[in-house]
Amino acid sequence: MEFIQKKTADNAAEHFLPKAADKGTKLAWDRFEGQLPECGFCESGLSCRDCLQGPCISNPFRDANKLGVCGKDKDILAVQSLLKLVLKGTMATLDQVGDFVEGVASGGVKPRDKAASKKIVAEIKTLLRDGGTSLKQAFPEALLAAWEEAGIVPQGVARDLFKASQKTEGGVAGVEETLLWAFKAALLGAFARKLQGGLKKAVFGGAPAEIEVDMGVLKKDTATILLYGRFSPILKVRIAEAAAKKKVAVMGVCTDPLLPPHVFSPVTSYGSQELPLMTGAVDLIVVGDQFVNPSLAAIAAEFSVAVVPTETLKGQNPEAFAKAIVDKAVNAFGFRRSIVRDIPDAKKTALMGLTAADLDAKKIAAALTGGKIKGIAILAGTNNVKFTQDLPFVTLAQEFLKNGIMCLSEGDASVSLAKYGFLDPSQSEKHCSRGVAELLKA
Repeated sequence: MEFIQKKTADNAAEHFLPKAADKGTKLAWDRFEGQLPECGFCESGLSCRDCLQGPCISNPFRDANKLGVCGKDKDILAVQSLLKLVLKGTMATLDQVGDFVEGVASGGVKPRDKAASKKIVAEIKTLLRDGGTSLKQAFPEALLAAWEEAGIVPQGVARDLFKASQKTEGGVAGVEETLLWAFKAALLGAFARKLQGGLKKAVFGGAPAEIEVDMGVLKKDTATILLYGRFSPILKVRIAEAAAKKKVAVMGVCTDPLLPPHVFSPVTSYGSQELPLMTGAVDLIVVGDQFVNPSLAAIAAEFSVAVVPTETLKGQNPEAFAKAIVDKAVNAFGFRRSIVRDIPDAKKTALMGLTAADLDAKKIAAALTGGKIKGIAILAGTNNVKFTQDLPFVTLAQEFLKNGIMCLSEGDASVSLAKYGFLDPSQSEKHCSRGVAELLKA
């Protein structure tokens, strides 16, 4: 029986699907369909390409090939697949933190709180070198003791990442030990991410802000730059400053929407990142590496959109680079005036930028113990083309909120939820149970 599901729950995204089909423009959904049927071994984490003796699989239904050439069984293959994903995620976080620290240390920006900024930069360097000590004080003693007993407390990049990566090569480490190495690598990334948030607040300040979201934020009569993915916040600020002088709009996809006082309105979420280029209202895109599909280059060429990568082998002076980017966008806007701008009427207001300092932990704890709310859920991550875009986030949020579970969101999940009004304080009573709504107002 053929399996059929909607590609997206986003009306603004759906608007462009027939146009893409008519034009022959291949989108993520088309490429996914071209990959079907996908390899079940790879999807289950039961395949290995770590050496040239393979590729190997572990077939759970046949005795002849339950083990790889080197002797890895299905359990080891699966847990090593998880470890590889954790290592990729941690290194991505450390890359972001490293860029930020380098920009601050080189004087690329003047921190609002110079003393706090200097302290956090030192803490990050210590964390990466040997695990540090100061951040550990932020966690309960019992939790820290459990981590120390398991041997997963961060000890720096050389110990946490280099050693962990070797657990995917060979050896006789079992499932439990390999899983603990994954936890160790993940904790290093989590510690670094926590310090990154503190550094952002020290450098730029921080306060929640109401931000407009979805493709309706694009403008018809203004040169527009879209920032894609994660790259140096120092460069983003320089682009925003240079753009303001030339009255160029700067927005974002899969990037931090708030670097006070600058706001980069999210145009869409990860799954539909190609579609803003089809509006004709984007003149230039600046792209990092993380969360950016390689397909953007071909789509951009098809719709005459200039592409500027930030992560090149040769370093750039942020101020000069930003000025060149804005000048290129202005020129592109000039020769693209004849292109029709098709902007969907889709726009929502979202409150973003909340941090732990903006939440009253005592009130939340009282609501939990008093039975006003039943629990807390964190919605994070991004879309997967295997499922209807945004629908998993929306469904989970609807069910949790109406059943008395308070939800926190982070990253691209926030953008997905914002498109349906879940981040609009004025709609809290529409989505939430009485207890959750009362807590949010308090």
